[in-house]
Amino acid sequence: MELVKQSVHMDRKKCVAGTQITLENDVNIPDNKPDAESIVLNKGTIVITDSKSSDNHVLVKGKLQFSLLIQSDMGGLYSVKGEIPFEEQVYMEGVVSTDTADIVPSLEDMSVDLINSRKLSVQAVAGFRLSVDTIWNEDMVTGIMVDEETDGAVECSRKKRDIAQIAIQKKDIFRMKEELELPQNYPNITELIWYDVQLLNAEFKLLEEKITIQGSAQVFLIYESEGEEGKLRTYETTIPFGGTIDCYGCKESMIPAIRFEIGTENMEVRPDFDGESRVAGLELILNMDIRMYEEDSMEYVDDAYGIEKEIELTRKDSVYKKVLLCNNDKLKVSGKLEAPKVTDGILQILHSDAVIQTDEIRQEEEKIVAEGAIRLQVLLSTGESERPYTKAEGYLPFTYEVDLPAYKDKCSYELQPVLSALMVSLSGSGDIEAKAVLLFNPIVFEDMNMPGITEMRVWEADQDRRNRLPGIVGYMVQEGDGLWEIGKRYYVPVSQILEFNNLSGENVRAGDKLLIVRQGRTKAD
Repeated sequence: MELVKQSVHMDRKKCVAGTQITLENDVNIPDNKPDAESIVLNKGTIVITDSKSSDNHVLVKGKLQFSLLIQSDMGGLYSVKGEIPFEEQVYMEGVVSTDTADIVPSLEDMSVDLINSRKLSVQAVAGFRLSVDTIWNEDMVTGIMVDEETDGAVECSRKKRDIAQIAIQKKDIFRMKEELELPQNYPNITELIWYDVQLLNAEFKLLEEKITIQGSAQVFLIYESEGEEGKLRTYETTIPFGGTIDCYGCKESMIPAIRFEIGTENMEVRPDFDGESRVAGLELILNMDIRMYEEDSMEYVDDAYGIEKEIELTRKDSVYKKVLLCNNDKLKVSGKLEAPKVTDGILQILHSDAVIQTDEIRQEEEKIVAEGAIRLQVLLSTGESERPYTKAEGYLPFTYEVDLPAYKDKCSYELQPVLSALMVSLSGSGDIEAKAVLLFNPIVFEDMNMPGITEMRVWEADQDRRNRLPGIVGYMVQEGDGLWEIGKRYYVPVSQILEFNNLSGENVRAGDKLLIVRQGRTKAD
């Protein structure tokens, strides 16, 4: 006899950790820039440049890249860029030197203050979620190969379970290249002062051997216009984008768990067909962490006994995944920001920028809860000639809950909120009203513990013991009995019990009477 096994590809979190670090640095304004009056906008990105694992620790190296929009003492705008390098040792119990940690950074807070008109203080809080994943093959017994001449018949009890295997795991990039041409009523660009790109409705769809991505990008520009010395113009537009990523082995039926973040972005002014500076070329790279699962209903051997031979099975507990929930949800978030006090009043909202910060994702009995906030910066124009620009900033907290079909003690989940829409307006009371829509695509797995068969020992049957069993017996079904348990007790195939008792199925109830006939007997009339 020989066990027939099928390899099941599984993944799990070996260890996870989270930490925060504070970054700060003083930045001198370049000599070719005028004195600073105020900080209007700021944006930053945490970039991981290297990581190295050792026993119970991961060394993380990277930098905070930041851009600042500054209002000069003459009322104009200019930008300053810089970076703050960092190196942090993170404790992760169970990590060894051969492990590779997956690091998800987030900029949780950033503030910029004027020390004086020529120096700035940049302070930020960077958060890191680290995890080390293990992928292994679990052997599941799907049958027993038997030589009936030497082994005799073998009865197998089979069960079915829905199991989600990891089919694809890889990192990839999606490169976006778009060109924005100014409308005819806008003047040419002399110098690009500031730009901001906000991704909206980014969605993925699986096809055979590839992944499609589509969404839209909201692009905002501040530039100095040609022929109007010192005159600043703003332009904002939304452009659709889309494309495909080759993905060997991808199928439409798979369940995707795709996380993405903007890696690098660049905007440069280019001439149009007439040679005039009216085109802004956008190049943006999305870093993608791609996982895909394939769920199958798998039949496996749960137990076995021999009719002529004795069989002993060795078992061990194994953990398998089952897809418990896979949803597409929207969450509406709203709130108010206090408008800055401006002597001559606020004229209009020029631009709003949103960054989603997820503080915590946790399981609470029959639901998964995600808590976080949307960090908002709103650029405003004023009626003051010396300070024509100002900003409002604040946070819109959110709580997202997804109900589980039933309480499950052990779950794992994937969840990344995506901005779908953002609307900002001035209220009649002078405050700023903000409304946002977040997209959630939660995937929740149940982690199932299953005792699986690992080995089988076969030996000759104890004939004296078997001979003491009656050849024919009338048996009354007891509470909790099934035909499998009865057949195993008397070394009789279940099919033979069905045949001798003219049963069409294996369902029996307590009190039912059965005729049990050992092998070699003939069917009674």
